[in-house]
Order: sequence, then structure tokens, then C-alpha cells
Amino acid sequence: MKLPAHSVLKKVVEEREVSLGDLLPLLPKKFNDYRDLFPIAFLCSSGLIRHGWTLGCEYINDEYLLASMLYSAATGEKKVNSYNNPRGEVALNSTTFTATAKAELYFAELRSKRIERIITMSISIFIGVCSATLAFLINTSLTTK
Repeated sequence: MKLPAHSVLKKVVEEREVSLGDLLPLLPKKFNDYRDLFPIAFLCSSGLIRHGWTLGCEYINDEYLLASMLYSAATGEKKVNSYNNPRGEVALNSTTFTATAKAELYFAELRSKRIERIITMSISIFIGVCSATLAFLINTSLTTK
């Protein structure tokens, strides 16, 4: 089973721009609070996906604050942890996330590793079959003499 963050990242990379409303169904509702939104916050703070929220002119990279902000936006709660939401519930389609080059490179690297593994396994099987065939032919030629 893959982590929720992986399925979120995959959806954002595939669609290039995804709203919070589209990502919420991908997250398991384990805690029913801001902690359920940590996978999105982790992806944002690590630079794999980007959101458009800033505090003043500073881009938000704190996972705890971002998860609180996302939960507040999704549910309309005025105060979540240390974050006070003056606007209330935000339309889930107005909060969008976009993929970054780092996310594209992550999936390109996964594809490359998968191809390398398949090639390595194919070569190994080919060498094994050739070795077994050669050993069988040598053994049969020695026993027939």
C-alpha cells in the first residue's frame, strides 16, 4: 500500500493543477482534524507541490501551520491551533496546488529505476538460460563419447 502523500503527488503531477477539494478524498480520515492534511503540507514544505498562500510576503513552509490553514479552509473553523482564519470556510476549488520540477524529476527517476530493474532481470534470466543450456549441451556431449 502506498502512502497518501504519494497518491496526492501523483494526482497533482498528472493533472498539473489540482484543487483542495479534489485532493481531500485521497486522504484517509484517520484523525478528523488538521493532522489528516499533513501529507499535503509535507509535500508543499518539501517543494514537491506548490500552493499560492503567503503570510505577508513570506511563503509558508511550516508543515504544522500549513496543515492548520488547510484544515481551517476546508472546514471553516475560525481557529485551528495557532492559526486564526478571518475568512471562514474557503471554496475548496479556489485553493489550488501545482506540480514543481522536483516532483516531475521524482517520477522520472522512479520510471528510470523501474526500467533499469526490468533490464537487469531480463539480462539475468537470459544469462541463466544460456548457462543452463550450455551446461546441458556440454554434459550431453561428454556422456555420448
